[in-house]
Amino acid sequence: MTPLFRSVRAAALGAVVASAALLARESAACSCVPESLASQYERATDVFVATASEGPVTPPGDQAPPDGGTTAVSTRQVRWVLEVGESFKGGAAKKLEVATPSGAAACGVTFEKGQTYLVFARRDTAKAALQTDLCMGNVSGEKLDAAVAEVRRLSSAAAQPVEGSKSP
Repeated sequence: MTPLFRSVRAAALGAVVASAALLARESAACSCVPESLASQYERATDVFVATASEGPVTPPGDQAPPDGGTTAVSTRQVRWVLEVGESFKGGAAKKLEVATPSGAAACGVTFEKGQTYLVFARRDTAKAALQTDLCMGNVSGEKLDAAVAEVRRLSSAAAQPVEGSKSP
């Protein structure tokens, strides 16, 4: 084998390894199928307007192993406490705890304290907890008022304001 052939073969092998690493990293990213607000509303068990008040808190059982071992991203959760202003579907407690994957690569949501959101969540009966993620369709910022207005139209029952709370 000539030195030139070895160099070309080594370069080609390096390109294949680099491409595989890039593809593996991209496949670990969150990917959501676009849905209408009506579909997101139907899929959720709970839909409400809330303000983030506490979090993120990592439940003790979901923390990374102390020995430096690895934990699958999809199993790690953080919890946020949200103060509900208006509920359209599901429970209407004034404060709700919502779990989400711990990172954006696993479609985890990062709520900003003091920010108001339209939250779409599903009740995980096995864990007796509300779950949400980036694919559920949560809305905040400039799009919040229009999304809340549409959810009000979608809601078959009139939304019940939670006593002592404000909503947009």
